Amino acid sequence: MERPILPSTFSEILTSPPSPPYTDTGVRFLGALELTLGVTAAANAIARGIPDDDELALLSAVFMQLADTLATIAAKRALCESRCAKEKASLPPDPKDNS
Repeated sequence: MERPILPSTFSEILTSPPSPPYTDTGVRFLGALELTLGVTAAANAIARGIPDDDELALLSAVFMQLADTLATIAAKRALCESRCAKEKASLPPDPKDNS
């Protein structure tokens, strides 16, 4: 049986067999088109299940706050990693380190 070119459901996207590229741990990165297709499918499924526009607007605001908070956490982590790398590079070599 030949697979369809486009997945028909969001769950099919999540359960489809992996394809390149892989990370060093074997986990698959979603391509840009797969990612946006999945997000759109999820939004459509959620909207279909919440017919009240006010409730849907509230849920949208909750997800926007979640996205903003995750972006803040990611930015803080990146800043900390950058600063730690600079500080580590400026330190003299550790005499105990034989590598």
